[in-house]
Amino acid sequence: MTSGLETIKDRIIEKARNEANTLILDAAEEKRKALSSSREEAERLASRVLAEAENEAKVRYEEKLGAIRTDLRKKMLIRREELIEEAWNQAMVDLRAYVKDPAYREDLKALVAKTARLVDEGSVLVNANADDLAYIGKIRAEIER
Repeated sequence: MTSGLETIKDRIIEKARNEANTLILDAAEEKRKALSSSREEAERLASRVLAEAENEAKVRYEEKLGAIRTDLRKKMLIRREELIEEAWNQAMVDLRAYVKDPAYREDLKALVAKTARLVDEGSVLVNANADDLAYIGKIRAEIER
């Protein structure tokens, strides 16, 4: 009877082992499927996060580039104004020096005489500063010739 019990016991143990092996295999398959699914979900999430980060980086890049361009335009305009001011100041210095040069009076006389000939009228009205008008008045007879 022991051998009958032994056989039943062995069958029960064998059945239990088979069920345990089946459960282990099923659990391993579920684990593999869950890992695979989780991995795919993680990859989708990582791709989405990466795409969002790239878009955010592009937006920030464009914003910074726009700010840099605006700043450069502003600096260029400021520098342009400075250069214009420097050129104007230098022109005024040069003009003041030229007016003090004796050649200025000769050039003024020649300019008035040439303009009067070009106008070809009986009389010519000259507008100028007080000093130049006084000089032109002194040399009027010379210009009229």
